[in-house]
Amino acid sequence: MREIKYQPASYSARPEPGEPFESRAQVMAIAAGVISQADASHPADSVLRHDLTNRRRVSPEFRTEVTGVVFAFYRWFGWLNPQQSIVARLEHAQQLQERFFRQTIRFQR
Repeated sequence: MREIKYQPASYSARPEPGEPFESRAQVMAIAAGVISQADASHPADSVLRHDLTNRRRVSPEFRTEVTGVVFAFYRWFGWLNPQQSIVARLEHAQQLQERFFRQTIRFQR
């Protein structure tokens, strides 16, 4: 008897073969766009949810990566240099987040 694997009908987030590759630059560009649109009346989590909802053809892993970058930015916001570009601050926030995960006990400013 043939095994049938269940796949929900709503699962359409993964790009079809031949569609553009989801790169780190794309992750940073989307995260930067979300952060630049966020303000007091448009919280970042709402802007992020709206943006990712409109991107139906990206993989769940890509969505997770973008979300992680945006939340790392706000987690480490006070440690970031406001004189740097948004992408540079996003990269620095990611470095701080990775360092924190690796060295939680020894993490110092």
